[in-house]
Amino acid sequence: YFTTTLLNSLWLFAWHYEKIILSTIIMVMLFVNLIILYRKIGIGESSAEVYDKIFMFFPFSVYIGWISLATVLNISILLLYLNWNGFGITQDGWGFIIISLITCLGLTVILTKNDVFLGLTYIWALSGILSTKIKLPNLITQIKDPLTLSAVIAGIILISVSIVYKIIRKEVYS
Repeated sequence: YFTTTLLNSLWLFAWHYEKIILSTIIMVMLFVNLIILYRKIGIGESSAEVYDKIFMFFPFSVYIGWISLATVLNISILLLYLNWNGFGITQDGWGFIIISLITCLGLTVILTKNDVFLGLTYIWALSGILSTKIKLPNLITQIKDPLTLSAVIAGIILISVSIVYKIIRKEVYS
């Protein structure tokens, strides 16, 4: 826990002072440390007391969910900072790929670890992305990045269905 707290603090300083490369390295280190903790805590690997589910699993799931998304975002910003050309794939194409990978990660954790709260964090983030991709009232004529938009909508639907499935089967943190 101490290491993750230290890394999170270091990341804030690196990000604030726009040290993009350093902030990405720190973020990856933070994410790896959180994965190690996630596995040590045993989320989804054994039955736990209700107290542990509420006060340990739930906040940790939300935290690692946000950090996993922030890691992807930090890497994307690093690539832009380095003027990476994306192998000729458009920004919309990369948006589609990244959102698809995020969706697959979310589905994997929900289905293998019964971690619906991490999934809810992903829905929250994808909904935020969705709100930036559509402009009302002229929805049809104002869609930006249609590939990314389709991946976001599909991600929200797939993750939502998997969460409902786990809840119906009473497989939340079981």
